[in-house]
Amino acid sequence: MLLLIAAVAACTGCKEDPLPPVDEGLKITGISIPASLNVPVGGEVILTGIGFAVNDLIEFVLTSDAGKVYTAQLTSVTGQNGTFLLPAGVTSGTYRLTVKRGTDSMVLGTVTINVVADTSIPDKPGMTVKGVVYSDGEGVPGVVVSDGVEVTVTDSKGI
Repeated sequence: MLLLIAAVAACTGCKEDPLPPVDEGLKITGISIPASLNVPVGGEVILTGIGFAVNDLIEFVLTSDAGKVYTAQLTSVTGQNGTFLLPAGVTSGTYRLTVKRGTDSMVLGTVTINVVADTSIPDKPGMTVKGVVYSDGEGVPGVVVSDGVEVTVTDSKGI
């Protein structure tokens, strides 16, 4: 009987197939998604969180139309955040954000994106007022505008 117990005990430590390692996922923590972001077309977006990697993909799914999906790639990462450019075609609305790396993915949360015009307009000599007429982040050409004295028409970029 004692010999049988010793043989069983000796064989239980001889497993050839160890347990596979536990997949701990993306290990992204400290995520902070603002309720809304004002971003120009093609503008830079910074997500707060620890564990992002360059080339991670950020998927945008419009909550009102799950068929509208956009993807951006993280272009830079620090210890506290990841940066990417707003994907072409994104319009103002509420989006569910998911980060993807290989076969792993993690829902980050939802954010309302307000696509705004790029308002960095250079000064011109003699100009007293400047601005942009835009809709959904795109400049609207051919709009007559006035400061009450001068009248002008917006250019192809809505300026």
